[in-house]
Formats: sequence, C-alpha cells, structure tokens
Amino acid sequence: MRTGVKAAIVGTVTFAMCLAGCSSSSAPASSVPPTNPAKGAVVVLKGPDKTSIEKMCDGSTLIYYSFIDGYDEGFTIAVVPKSPEC
Repeated sequence: MRTGVKAAIVGTVTFAMCLAGCSSSSAPASSVPPTNPAKGAVVVLKGPDKTSIEKMCDGSTLIYYSFIDGYDEGFTIAVVPKSPEC
C-alpha cells in the first residue's frame, strides 16, 4: 500500500513539474510570479478548480504541497531534502 501511495505522489509531482516546464508565458516581466522557492511559495501548477501545487523552502528542504484557494491550509505531497533550489 505504501509503495502505491509513494508512486502516486511521485507521479503527481513529476506530472506537475512537466506541465510547468512546458508552459510558456508572454506576460510582461513586472507581472511574472515568483520563481525562487527560497524567497516564498512558487506555483508549480494551477488547476481549473481553484487548486494548485506549490513549492517552498524550509531551510534546505524543498516542500511541494497542494493548496485549495480559500482555505488556510494545504497538505504536503513531497519533500526534497538538501535541495539545490533552497
């Protein structure tokens, strides 16, 4: 059971990262969202149903979490210890 859950988490994060890497933006530089997770939350994937996957650093650990707009709490879906992004 735990292997299936881990595989689902890794698959979700990988899918989100692929979508984020394949997207293009033509927005002006002044309206570009933050891209450094060491300085705050970075949106990796924004869903059509007010959900998002975001990443943020906690010290040297990169944390991916799911968030629903309008709610104060999200939940962690993956962590990367000693991440070079942090």
